[in-house]
Amino acid sequence: MCHLGIPQSKLCKKGLYWSQSEKMCVWPAQSDCPVKSHTSAPSVSASAARNVPWLPRETTYPSSYMLTDEPSYHNTPLDALKQSAICPPSKSWRIPDPYDCSLYHDCYHGTDLVSNCPAQLQYNAEKQSCDYAQNVQCKNKCSVDNEGARFVDSVSCCHYYECTGGKLNLQSCPHPNLFDIQTRKCVPYKKVKCDGRRQCLSKCHYLSNYDLGKNLCGVIPSCAGHGDGFYLDRTKPNCQSYIQCLDNRIANQSRCPNGKRFNRNMGRCTTADQVPCQ
Repeated sequence: MCHLGIPQSKLCKKGLYWSQSEKMCVWPAQSDCPVKSHTSAPSVSASAARNVPWLPRETTYPSSYMLTDEPSYHNTPLDALKQSAICPPSKSWRIPDPYDCSLYHDCYHGTDLVSNCPAQLQYNAEKQSCDYAQNVQCKNKCSVDNEGARFVDSVSCCHYYECTGGKLNLQSCPHPNLFDIQTRKCVPYKKVKCDGRRQCLSKCHYLSNYDLGKNLCGVIPSCAGHGDGFYLDRTKPNCQSYIQCLDNRIANQSRCPNGKRFNRNMGRCTTADQVPCQ
């Protein structure tokens, strides 16, 4: 595909194949690719539709592009998200997300595949592709109609925006979870693809304003430069505290019993007289 005049190679998401006729990724059974498996598409339940579609500007979409009273795409569990894009059962096209400017939906005969644009980009409905924000007339929609709705933070993988009182407020996932664009929930990090968003490893990365709070990173334990295992917590005194690192993240923090210190050579607590502490 071409993006901003530059050819780019893209891979369809796992389980999908490219369709040259539809110009989008589809389920194997609908693909015109000569070599493919036969994974069946999941069923999508239809909901009662409203008559008036949400349009980000004067762009016109087919009349069958509708809104629903209940969430129907990508199985989002958010009760507060009262309206969602729905893919009509007999059409195939790409449509913008009705709330989040960084998301778009590939609809194929009732099946909805939600995707996000790379960091710092938004979906341009006129060009049917991701584009620089200054070229897109779109603002994340936060109102009483979608109170509690969550929006992707295009910069950080562990942050998101939540609609509260008509304003978007930056929120952090609990460490070490990351924000998943499919479910719009904080889930275990191994289940999330950041897709250009900044990886969050240290607890420091989870600060509500990471860029302003970088000066605090020196007093927050980190697994930077460590493999999996147990390490001395250098932010605590007396050489009694230690951390467990897993996948460059802190999996556990603990402290040796009284009379013992953490032995870096052995990776465990030993008697204090065996561990010189500076």
